[in-house]
Amino acid sequence: MMKEYDSSCIKILEYAPDPWSQAIALDEQYNYGVKLIEKGLIACAVAGVNSDYFIDRYLKKLPVEINQAVNDIYAQGLKDDRH
Repeated sequence: MMKEYDSSCIKILEYAPDPWSQAIALDEQYNYGVKLIEKGLIACAVAGVNSDYFIDRYLKKLPVEINQAVNDIYAQGLKDDRH
């Protein structure tokens, strides 16, 4: 017998599962710009770094040591947008 659908079936995620949705949610909180946040989250994913790095360093402005791989990927993404 199948379980009946009720409120226990709903799972609330801490963050949205995709960079775009997560960027929108974070922009509402930090007002940094959806595109810039999305690029930062994608840079973290490409570099294999947890997205908390970008959130802590650039949105929360915490004293987090720089991750050069993320910064290089992020900067390249910004350059690509200009051309």
